[in-house]
Amino acid sequence: MDTKRKEVTYEQALEHAFFIEDLHKNLNSKDGKIHSNLMQLREGTIGNLKDKFYFIWHVILRPKKFFVLAALAIILSVELVLGELIILFQL
Repeated sequence: MDTKRKEVTYEQALEHAFFIEDLHKNLNSKDGKIHSNLMQLREGTIGNLKDKFYFIWHVILRPKKFFVLAALAIILSVELVLGELIILFQL
């Protein structure tokens, strides 16, 4: 039982590693889609939109999410400090 669980975990880790490798290969994809052996491209208009959104999310937005969250946290922290200073000094 324990061996099977380790094998499944290993397979999942391999799939994740191969998907990251495929993402790296598709950074400059001209059609805005992720070409991978792990997933098939969808057909039709809605499938095309889903593939493009998937590309935008995994290649453009997801790597920058922590930067955006950090900038938002800095802005909110500065706003909080300014609000406290206004209350303290009655400006």
